[in-house]
This record gives sequence, structure tokens and C-alpha cells, in this order.
Amino acid sequence: MMTIIALVAAGVALIAGGIYAWTRASAENSTRGSWPSVEGKVTSAAIHSEVEGSGNNKRRVTSFKIEYSYTVEGKAHNGNIYSNSLTHFPALEAKYKNGGPLTVFYNPANPGHHDVREPLARSGNLTTGGIAFFLILLGVVALGGAAFMKFGH
Repeated sequence: MMTIIALVAAGVALIAGGIYAWTRASAENSTRGSWPSVEGKVTSAAIHSEVEGSGNNKRRVTSFKIEYSYTVEGKAHNGNIYSNSLTHFPALEAKYKNGGPLTVFYNPANPGHHDVREPLARSGNLTTGGIAFFLILLGVVALGGAAFMKFGH
């Protein structure tokens, strides 16, 4: 019985945390179009190839990764974007050179939250929306486990 109560409590807490993170992400996304910008600097732009997985499940993953830095009000920030689409590599290689400039849009309330707005690549950072989805998913799994324990036998 205590296990069921713990699973229900954990499920509700995870879902509540996910909903909170989702509303924060939605609020930030609604203002993203009006964020100020600053010129950043490409610190690395290269094709990376690595093996993921283990045993018989190994596979080679190739991506074009761009790392950059930018400064807002004297404080340095870093970020990265990447593309796994081989067809985008030539355009990204031509546009982003080591030491070259790129425009970074940042949230004035939290300059560490930023966006490069590159249509051929995506952010390498875990987003608040992604975290929210994961928390909600875990909460649903916990509640499902509690229901199974209570009614599944």
C-alpha cells in the first residue's frame, strides 16, 4: 500500500513539475520573437563522427556541430547547434567558420537562454519544453504503475 501511495505522489509531483516547466517554456517562446540580439563568435565548426551504442547495436552518427560564445552585459555564455542532415553540411560549412560571427538572440530576463535561429540546425541544449515533456511522461508512467499495482492483479 505504501508503494502505491509513493507512486501516486511521485506521479502527481512529476506531472505538476512538468506542467510548470511547460508553462514557463510557453511563456518564453511567446516572447522569443522580440528578444534582442548580440554578435557571437563561432568557437568551433566541424563535422563530427562517433559511434553510439554497444555490442550489436553500434551505429555511426555523423553531425555538423557549431559551438559558439557570446557576451551579454559583460557575462560570457556558450551554446551549440548541430545538424545530422548530410545535405545541410555544405551550407553550414560555408556559413559558419571558426572565429567567424553569428547572431545570437537572447532572453533579456535570462541571457543564458538564447536562440541562433538557424533553420538548417537545432539546438544542442536540452530545452525547458523537452524537460517538461519528460517529467510529464515519467509522471504518467508512475501513475500507471500505481494503477497496475492496485488493479492489475
